[in-house]
Amino acid sequence: MEAIVDICSVGDLLSRLKADLDAASASWFRGQSKAKWELLPSLARQRGDHETESDLLARFKQNATLLLSPVPGTEWEWLTVMQHHGVMTRLLDWTESPLTGMYFATNGNADSDGALWVLNPTKLNIASGIMPDYGRYRPRSLSD
Repeated sequence: MEAIVDICSVGDLLSRLKADLDAASASWFRGQSKAKWELLPSLARQRGDHETESDLLARFKQNATLLLSPVPGTEWEWLTVMQHHGVMTRLLDWTESPLTGMYFATNGNADSDGALWVLNPTKLNIASGIMPDYGRYRPRSLSD
């Protein structure tokens, strides 16, 4: 469900989050400095004839393996490290901090409105048919 709400201050943001979000459930945030931008990862935003993710992954592995410790063991770990180093991937950055998301929503394009996206991963999983067998599932936090 998409709702557009105007936020004019940090106080506005915190009041809305307190009123609208379930404190017992995880929430993820993504800030974008232009509200009109679609919610797309960098690889999907590219224009023209660019390398595929598998080409970028192969080159990144070739060049980064000797520089990383520990070396990523799975493709998802490699994609995460690539994303961290600014390589285009299919991943989309999210944070558990609404203030970090708000920073990215307000930084970089002073001439336009930003957007702060809020995602409840538990509800997304349920809507996608991903139901855990062990009751109320809360996705693992990066700090857990």
